[in-house]
Amino acid sequence: MNLAIHHLKKEARCIQGRWCFWLGLLGLDLAVQMEWLMPMQGYENGRALYWWLHVTVLGTALMLSLVGCGEDRPSNEAAFIATRPLPRRSYFLARALLVGVFFMLPLMLQEGAYLALSGRSLQAICTGIGWSVAVTGAWLLWAVPGAALWKAWWQALLGLLLPLVGLWLCDWAVTEAWKHQEWLRDVGTFSQAAWVAVAWFGLGIWAVLAGLHQRAGLPLGRRLGIMAALAPLLYAGLVSWELGVRQPMAQDRARVAELELAMEIQVPREKLRPLLKATYQGRLATVFYGQMRLLHLPPQVEMQSRLKKVTATMGGLPVPAHVTQDDDAPPPRQMPQFYPGAILQVLPAGTVLMPSLESVFKTGGDPLEHELGRVENVVTGSPAGPLILQSHFESSWYEWTTLADLPLEVGAHAGDEEAGLTITELLPDTAGWVLSKPGSQPGTMTLQCRIHQSRNDVGLQMVLHSPDQKLAWSLGGHTIDNSFRALSRRATHTGWQRSLARLSQEGVLRYADGQPMADMSKLRLLVMKRRYLGRSEWAWQSPPLDLQQQVPGARDWYFHSGSWTLGDPVKQLDLRLAALTAPGPEATPEAQRDYVLTVLRSYHALRTEADKRAQFDLVVAKLRPFAEQHLDVLLDLPASAVEGPGSPIFRLANQLCNDTHRDRIVSRILEADWMAALVTSKGWSEAAREKMLPAVMAVPRHEKHLRTLMLSWQDPAVQLRQVEELRYFPDSKTFETLYAVPALRPRLDVVAKILEAELRPLRGWGGDMRPRLEIAIAQGSAAALDMALPWIAVMHKDDPLNDDQSLFPFAQDLAGRIGLALPTGGTQEISLPFRGLRAAQFDYQPALRTWRKKP
Repeated sequence: MNLAIHHLKKEARCIQGRWCFWLGLLGLDLAVQMEWLMPMQGYENGRALYWWLHVTVLGTALMLSLVGCGEDRPSNEAAFIATRPLPRRSYFLARALLVGVFFMLPLMLQEGAYLALSGRSLQAICTGIGWSVAVTGAWLLWAVPGAALWKAWWQALLGLLLPLVGLWLCDWAVTEAWKHQEWLRDVGTFSQAAWVAVAWFGLGIWAVLAGLHQRAGLPLGRRLGIMAALAPLLYAGLVSWELGVRQPMAQDRARVAELELAMEIQVPREKLRPLLKATYQGRLATVFYGQMRLLHLPPQVEMQSRLKKVTATMGGLPVPAHVTQDDDAPPPRQMPQFYPGAILQVLPAGTVLMPSLESVFKTGGDPLEHELGRVENVVTGSPAGPLILQSHFESSWYEWTTLADLPLEVGAHAGDEEAGLTITELLPDTAGWVLSKPGSQPGTMTLQCRIHQSRNDVGLQMVLHSPDQKLAWSLGGHTIDNSFRALSRRATHTGWQRSLARLSQEGVLRYADGQPMADMSKLRLLVMKRRYLGRSEWAWQSPPLDLQQQVPGARDWYFHSGSWTLGDPVKQLDLRLAALTAPGPEATPEAQRDYVLTVLRSYHALRTEADKRAQFDLVVAKLRPFAEQHLDVLLDLPASAVEGPGSPIFRLANQLCNDTHRDRIVSRILEADWMAALVTSKGWSEAAREKMLPAVMAVPRHEKHLRTLMLSWQDPAVQLRQVEELRYFPDSKTFETLYAVPALRPRLDVVAKILEAELRPLRGWGGDMRPRLEIAIAQGSAAALDMALPWIAVMHKDDPLNDDQSLFPFAQDLAGRIGLALPTGGTQEISLPFRGLRAAQFDYQPALRTWRKKP
């Protein structure tokens, strides 16, 4: 031991000047991470100075550990140590003490000092120190056997770089060769823990190689070749750690098992939606979608699912089926998403939540549409028997908790052992998150926050809300890996990471017309935290699907709208249509159909909202001569070629059809939904009932215009069926028509309660929520009315989420139901009378199913 201490002193004297300089760098690094120097203030682009400073500290430590006393390196055959009676074990012990005491210990103490000065608990400090030992040891201890393996420091660096370059090449080769494999998508980006574990493994191999070199004297080229050959082995270690160690360690298996046991997944048969004319690897296929209802899950629990595998049988025999989701999509756990289900549960009841445009959102508890599988069309055209799909899903589970509900004031703080947030600055009427420009976007509320996190995967969600206005605005989520508007960061390598974020949302303090909306002094900041629970796999099996019933009514896509064009779209369409020549009477039916489809493709490609009427008239005028001679071609078009009553084809068919075409049109109401609208328009409803009633009742799913046609039949059995369908396809006009039948009211009251429970006041979902709101308000729900009034009040024509298109007619109908006089004008003018209204100001009149304002 004395010899080891003696040699340690010699090594220390050799690097003492450089080591003192390194200590100064270490202190400077601590001062920057603590923000005693260079505090976080403005935007830092790319890798900031704090990151390069810490890299310099670690790089300098490795260089000083490798250099040491060159004349005493065992790998140097002319070394002075060969003439001294110093056992090799004493030499290597001295080298280990040098690395441990002079480099690892200061780095460990720096981590402990940083955590202690940051106010962390003793447990967090000990955990951080332990992790620092693991990381610095994996980084620096390579210098101990390196002295026996490499003659010069540059050889040691080359020996370290070769496996790193090999790892990069392995990752590139594996990604290109197996990029569609599930296991590779599960790995994602290698974690820091995986790199540390593999570094320790490589360190062991490095030490064994050093021992072999001391005994056998391996040439430099062979040693470098062995290091390069280690890359595939190290890469396999990285993958094994991610799949076999990290994922199980990060999961709360007991909690996931508990949730799986309580959860019930329903895919209503009525919501199975096949889509024809999709392709799979160049072959026509039918893709099936379904609305999944997740029952009995706590509102704070989030489940993100991904289809992994699908199998299909027809008549008991396997048939080709595929998963056709984006092969490059990462697993759900790597896609932080805005999840309003838990937020809406915490906010005051009826609060309308307005997500930021950057947010990807899903509604908790609402039916979510998922792909269930894709079956090649050669199968769907076969009469071999019913089709049964079995879809295998992978789900990632998260749980949300409320960290705090803070007043909006500078200094307000929320935090626990995993995360913390402090409001540092309020910037009302400020645009931009990098540079503040007061007054450029009136009504925008921006706040600056300091955010602390113990781990990269601790996710936060911030929401501004106004309790008196019943409005809330999402400010986005924040993680170190995927931060939302982070200005700068510090200490990202430690157990208490810091960042400065500026969060902004438009339309908070003022309405779109500049009138005051929310009082800044009454705003509050809701801070929620997401915890990853784990992953699970489960399977869903469809009921037997009769393809003769399920597939004929499916949608098939032929057209893409809104192509970019130069000049006036009306003139462009006129020129394009003028270049098309109608086929003569001798042309084949396929050529005649292709002509009509070409005209329609031109119409859809150039159609614009501002010019749609003029463009519509051009297409009708172009096709009328052809339609008068070949009306059968129009009636045989695919379902998607006719959008409904707003289509040029529907206009021509409605004008040219007569009773001689009735039976042909009636027979296609299941195959093409627009035919049902045509039957209603021509007054052939009774003929359709007599001929198609059994077939219509046998179909598990009815489209929009067919449901309207069925309503006109006033058949008791059909009415009962429509009451059940209202649960999946809510429509206020259908509800009111059926409610006029006294015998149906008890059933309709039950359906209304179910639909009201599904209400989610989320901007952007106005189209889906509108019928539910209309039905609930007509039923006398004050909660639904309280939800609708502020939602309409913030409506404006430039809404990027297009709520105004659904809420504008809703606002007109609601005004009549509550006895509110509306001014003439557009979206902006109609929303004015709704501002400041609350359900408490109205009385419900059950006999009239209306509301009237209290005196």
